[in-house]
Amino acid sequence: MKKFLSVLLITVTALCLGVLLVSCGGGGNDGDGACASHTYEVSVSPSYDTVGTLKCKNCTESITLPALKDREQYFESSMGNSSYTVTYVVGSQRFSFEQSFFIYEDIGSGNIAITDMLGKSETGIEIPETIDGKTVTKIKSSAFDVARQNGWQLLYVKIPATVTEIEGNILSGLTWIQGGAGHTGVEFPLCFTLKDLFGESVPTKISQVIFNGGDTIRTNTLEGGAPYSYVIPASVTKIETDAFYPCANRSGISVYYHGTLADWCKIEFESEKSNPFFRVDSSFFFLMGENGSWELLNDIVIPDTVTEIKSYAFVGFPADKIIIADSVVTIADYAFLKSKATYAYIPDSVRYLGASSFAENYSLATVILGCGIENMGRSPFYYTKKVKNLYFTGTASQLQALKYNESITVDDGVLWRLSTIPAHVYSETADIAAWSLGNSVWHYDESGEPVLWDIKKQEYYFGNDTYNYTETEIVITDEEWAALLAKKGTDELSGMLADYPDIINAFNESASKEEFISKAKAIFASARGGSNIQFGKNGIKDCYKDSRLTSSKDFVAVCVDGV
Repeated sequence: MKKFLSVLLITVTALCLGVLLVSCGGGGNDGDGACASHTYEVSVSPSYDTVGTLKCKNCTESITLPALKDREQYFESSMGNSSYTVTYVVGSQRFSFEQSFFIYEDIGSGNIAITDMLGKSETGIEIPETIDGKTVTKIKSSAFDVARQNGWQLLYVKIPATVTEIEGNILSGLTWIQGGAGHTGVEFPLCFTLKDLFGESVPTKISQVIFNGGDTIRTNTLEGGAPYSYVIPASVTKIETDAFYPCANRSGISVYYHGTLADWCKIEFESEKSNPFFRVDSSFFFLMGENGSWELLNDIVIPDTVTEIKSYAFVGFPADKIIIADSVVTIADYAFLKSKATYAYIPDSVRYLGASSFAENYSLATVILGCGIENMGRSPFYYTKKVKNLYFTGTASQLQALKYNESITVDDGVLWRLSTIPAHVYSETADIAAWSLGNSVWHYDESGEPVLWDIKKQEYYFGNDTYNYTETEIVITDEEWAALLAKKGTDELSGMLADYPDIINAFNESASKEEFISKAKAIFASARGGSNIQFGKNGIKDCYKDSRLTSSKDFVAVCVDGV
């Protein structure tokens, strides 16, 4: 009897073990103890079309896993940005596998082309750089068909920098939505343009562009679109002519730059419209902070690692102050053209001050100007009409050397033109208030304190209807008078002063310089109520006829240069 019971017990045990083994072999996966005494490892990982295998480490059985495309056969499934994560449960063990949203074909050399999609993230499509260890380098025309056919509503599409080839306008025909406070946009490599992606019609909802994978923003990169938010990588070293022309007249432009301000200074801008801020009133510039978050730039503080600020680098920039490090030697032409700053500090280290480098800074009120300038382009502060205070760090003779000097290599190089600030000094001693300019020129005294610098008169001044001179001054040196006499009665003099026949007659009828000055004063005083006539260098020029001064009413400057 005992033997029978023993045999029966052995038989039942064997049967039970057989059931357990069969359960393991059949994929026991209820998580409640089937195969609980066994451990498994991945023998073959499942892929999109291929089944996978779990192998028992302490038995001879194995479990066949579904292909990843059959993710409904997995016990858990969660969605990420570009893939599903599916999980298979065996007893107390969990095996997770990643299933890409994207179907691809192998195109050789470890590269793949996206051909179709299974799914998308909650609000967009984000193509990964690699899938199954292979690099995504191509997107085929069929890749987003499922999105078009099913009307997926998209906030963004991200194309990685690894992609170098696309078939057709892969983003045309997609449905875009406006994302509340967020941007609707695209991220793409700089080897493509918006037209490459969308064709001739870029949706108006595309408000943000994120560049990647290149060093040049080309002229036609943004053609057809009008976004107002841009993310620029630190890899960009060149921005071509008119690259940001679509920004014209857009309000609220925001630029997010992944580099430093020193990196920005190294970018080669080919023209004014290479800068995204060239023609907007309200704009914002953000730099990536050390904590990994975007930080709004309020002031342009050039770091001391910079020696040159390139042309057009800060055109139209939205900053209140411009503070340039003592390391800077060159401020190139148009560097700060049309910036929004109210204050500018230019150190003594600067040797070259570029043409129109601070021109048309309509908010600029205070300038500290270093005395180290040796070379200067034409009119660095052209049309900076709100400047009220100029602090010059040097002497009167140094400032005077910046007017017309043999060391200035650019013809007609002057600091200010069409501006309210008197920048060309004859003398340190005079009462500037007599000119009713309402402005001040300052310099530093021996103790380093800024002091008011009285100026007697200026060589060049272009006025406008905000000033009303009470008396007329005419300045002619004996040398200039002799040169004028040599031109007396010539067509050259008559042609250059054709709009002033009374002045020509007075000159022709005058026997002396004093007589001519007296007659000319009377003519201008009665005609305009106050004028300033200067005779300088380089030919005869009628400054009042400058097209930019058509609104002038109370001021006439007749400049006879070079006589």
